[in-house]
Amino acid sequence: FQLQTGCGPVALANRFAWANGMTLDQREMLALQETVTRYLQGPVVIPWQFIRGARHLFRRDGFQLDPLTLTLLHHTRAGRERAIGFIAAALSADDPPILLMGPNRPGATYRRDFKNHWVMITELRVTADHAELTVSSCGQSFAIDLDGIIRSKLFISLVALRVRERDHPLTKT
Repeated sequence: FQLQTGCGPVALANRFAWANGMTLDQREMLALQETVTRYLQGPVVIPWQFIRGARHLFRRDGFQLDPLTLTLLHHTRAGRERAIGFIAAALSADDPPILLMGPNRPGATYRRDFKNHWVMITELRVTADHAELTVSSCGQSFAIDLDGIIRSKLFISLVALRVRERDHPLTKT
């Protein structure tokens, strides 16, 4: 069950650790993933499930989230450019976005291993005709072709979690 549903909690644990400047060894990361699993119970198949769990997790430590999302249902040049802009803006704001790759399209062969899978994007490289993502998935780094992933999945969703301290009411002195 954890192998089938663990990628959402792993991606959220990565994002939580990033937001809090944590450097964790494997034991500490596993403990954090166990904590995250209490807030993000799988299978998590849509962005709002992920965001709801993330809000509860971050709220526990006094933070508030301002989530941004983008979902693409098919490959178009405009959609590709929106995705690149979304990813670039999130990375430049030090808010690594989370990518949900939906089910494989019938007959698609690119990255069939990443079916219904959550990863955290850590880098974007764009040339005139190519966009490559570096993603963190279950403790490993992978290179993913953005166009290949959009074409091969029924949908992709991007989630940026802008983290800020929760507003506290003013106290009278």
